[in-house]
Amino acid sequence: MPLGRVGVVFDPDNTATSAAVERLSGDAGDDVVACPARNPEDVERVCLLRGHDRMDALLVLADTLFTVHARRIVELTAEAALPTAYGAHRFVDAGGLIAVYGDIGEIIRRTATIVRRILADETPAAVSSPPLQPHVALNTAAARRLGLEVPRTLLANATAL
Repeated sequence: MPLGRVGVVFDPDNTATSAAVERLSGDAGDDVVACPARNPEDVERVCLLRGHDRMDALLVLADTLFTVHARRIVELTAEAALPTAYGAHRFVDAGGLIAVYGDIGEIIRRTATIVRRILADETPAAVSSPPLQPHVALNTAAARRLGLEVPRTLLANATAL
């Protein structure tokens, strides 16, 4: 099923993600809809307006503002039958469709190693680190409820089912 428009739910008070989403929505034209939200009620509004904004799917960015309300946000997107990807594993644990996220432990370890090497007088250019592999958690029951067929390659590459 090809996607048309994707809504990106973000905290407008988080300047880093806010700027990135605004840039993305500008670059992607009509394919990306910026959906600022400060609480679950704002996410509910996004779900209710999905038809008006012609959104086929949502992406809820990783933000403490959203993860503390993971269960409620998953309920809202499920009630709207809106395929949603999340930026934290907690959403899949709460019944969400899919999450793509980084391993915070690995990020901390690599950052500490890089800082230690730079403080030991290595030049930043000499300090390299291979790219981090994203983790993908997939909820096949949520996919079935949405009537989605999960590609075998995604099933094979998911780090958690």
